[in-house]
Amino acid sequence: MDRSLSAFSIIMLGFILIFVGMILIAMSNTQEFSGFVIIFPFVFLIGDVTHTGWIFFAITLAIVVVFLLAPLWIFRDFYKVLPEEEIYEQVRRYKACPQCGTILPIEAKYCWNCGYKFIKEM
Repeated sequence: MDRSLSAFSIIMLGFILIFVGMILIAMSNTQEFSGFVIIFPFVFLIGDVTHTGWIFFAITLAIVVVFLLAPLWIFRDFYKVLPEEEIYEQVRRYKACPQCGTILPIEAKYCWNCGYKFIKEM
């Protein structure tokens, strides 16, 4: 779980860096790069910003918002807890081999990993 969180953090950092780079390009004048000053996370405008710059900014903002909110939508049920009855039902369907620990169906008569034969309980 820790690996997935760190990978998720790295992906989010990458999206933020891409977003900042796209803002730098979008907010600049098309002729020269003197139309803005960046002090992260603030953008201070000096001079005019072309219409193309505002269009690029709007498109970039929409793309970044979608990419940042997509994981929240995908993993919205990730932390949902199963009711106890469902957990116990899932546990009851399987058993572990006492010799090697292989997970087997409850109706297994022998272990397919080590060959341990289950004795039928009375």
